[in-house]
Amino acid sequence: MFFCSLAFSEDFNLICEGERKVHYLSGKEFNVTNFESVLLKINNNAMEYIGVNSGRSYLFSNREYTAPKWPPHEDIKITEQYQYTPKIIKASQMIADTGDSEESSINLFSLDVNLLTGELNETEIIRNKKTNVKSMSNNFQALCIREDRSY
Repeated sequence: MFFCSLAFSEDFNLICEGERKVHYLSGKEFNVTNFESVLLKINNNAMEYIGVNSGRSYLFSNREYTAPKWPPHEDIKITEQYQYTPKIIKASQMIADTGDSEESSINLFSLDVNLLTGELNETEIIRNKKTNVKSMSNNFQALCIREDRSY
């Protein structure tokens, strides 16, 4: 699955298909494994992530911002990072509650795409902010192909 490095200068889409494994740790432990399709819309400055069957949706760029919430919920601070080279795409997002209640959490999301092999590796972990106890982990591994726009 080789992607031409000429794609570095143009916007393009990747269709990625693989297996998502979710492990829930709070309360009664259980695992869920599902087939997943993801559409990645790539450009030099940002990447849009669309989970075709899951409804997940992210926009990755290099920014940091606070999203206000209505009480009693805590505001959240969101930090996004995005790197695109001819060989790799790396994207990450950290969502952290700004308060320090017992329910405050940190969500860490990381995605790597090897553009030479087409391999996508994604991880997501949710931890309690105070106790650092993990409540959920999510691992998605897939193979990506470049979407053909010749139609």
